[in-house]
Amino acid sequence: MAKFGKYFRILVDFLAKFGETFGEMKPARKSNVVREEWPKIVKIVLNGNLRWQVDARPSGRREICKSEIEAIRRANALAKTKLEQGTAAVTMPPQLRAMAIECHEKLAVWGKTLRDATAYYIASMEDARLREESHLMQFCLKEWLTVREEEHKRKDISDATLRETKSMRKIFANAFGNINVRAVNRQHVETFLGSVEKGPRTRNNYRVKLGTFFNFARNKGWIDHNPAAGIKVRIPDEEVVVLSVEEAHSLIKAASDFPLALPYLVISLFAGLRPYEAQALDWSNVFLKTRQIRVLAATSKTRETRYVPINDTLLAWLTPLAKGKSGPVIGPVPGYFRNAWEGLRASLGYCIDGKNVEERSEQGEIIKEQGPEWPPDCLRHTFASYWLPIHHSRSELAEIMGNSESVIRKHYRRAVPANVAQSYWKILPKKRR
Repeated sequence: MAKFGKYFRILVDFLAKFGETFGEMKPARKSNVVREEWPKIVKIVLNGNLRWQVDARPSGRREICKSEIEAIRRANALAKTKLEQGTAAVTMPPQLRAMAIECHEKLAVWGKTLRDATAYYIASMEDARLREESHLMQFCLKEWLTVREEEHKRKDISDATLRETKSMRKIFANAFGNINVRAVNRQHVETFLGSVEKGPRTRNNYRVKLGTFFNFARNKGWIDHNPAAGIKVRIPDEEVVVLSVEEAHSLIKAASDFPLALPYLVISLFAGLRPYEAQALDWSNVFLKTRQIRVLAATSKTRETRYVPINDTLLAWLTPLAKGKSGPVIGPVPGYFRNAWEGLRASLGYCIDGKNVEERSEQGEIIKEQGPEWPPDCLRHTFASYWLPIHHSRSELAEIMGNSESVIRKHYRRAVPANVAQSYWKILPKKRR
């Protein structure tokens, strides 16, 4: 029995020595518990040294501190983190914590946080998803045309505006048709405008119409911003083209063979309406008694109704032309008017949209050279250029034409002699015998 007791004491000494060597923690007595609530703090002996263990289990892990103050600070920090951010922040794996610190340091150079980076990435992924799921441009363009057709039925837009919308829809569908509407960006628009093999005014017109379409798409909720916004097309300053008195007289004389075009022609020459304003004009808005033409907001560029005075020259022309007339000034069938108007200009040698090109003999010799292009808005410019030397008021001219005074000053700087202007206003119809 004595021999057994000897071996038992040897075993106890060995186990005690083994525990100190391998850092086994002695069970904590109740008196060793410094903090009861989570995370718990317990005094322990580790390798013969007094230490304080912060126990964040089950959601966290155990940590060893060298002093009670250090342990309390660590426990308070863990408790605060759990209160503010939940258990996940406390239980974050070391690898993830290291990654977060690394990313935080890289973002700090740019003044951004992990939250900023996460929000940006999620927004980018969401935008990519929306782009992939958004409508194709060809569908959106078709919807745009449908809405414009409804507006045309309500008389909110003119025939000319609807025709232009149809034309633009085809052009834009060819350029962007198979692209998702959300995927179209500024670079797409600039590339398209750069590929247009026409003059700067035409490219600018495409830019404006694209902007109108994308505003429509934004209002429908298909896109968040207009990719055409802010894009500029430089239009070089050019002198406006003004017909001479002889050219204006020749136009009116030639119109005797194209009577459908005559009312439009004299209203444009002697009242200065824009082409689409004159084409949308109805005889019910021509008041000979009060000597006024009413341009409705629906057909005006400024979307404001204005009254244009009928001067003596225009009154002399309109009095016989308006007699017994009703409906559109250009006639009930727009196609007939367009044919008459193109025929009138072509008869004077002008090239209209590639028509009236040069003629050649069988031997290839030029019989008739291609005529000059018809200058855009030249009838309106002619009116303004001959009106100003007589009345000397840019502000009044701006009111008549539905323009700003700065535009009048920019376009009509070239002086026309008063005697030449007076001869223009003497272009009158022949008196019937």
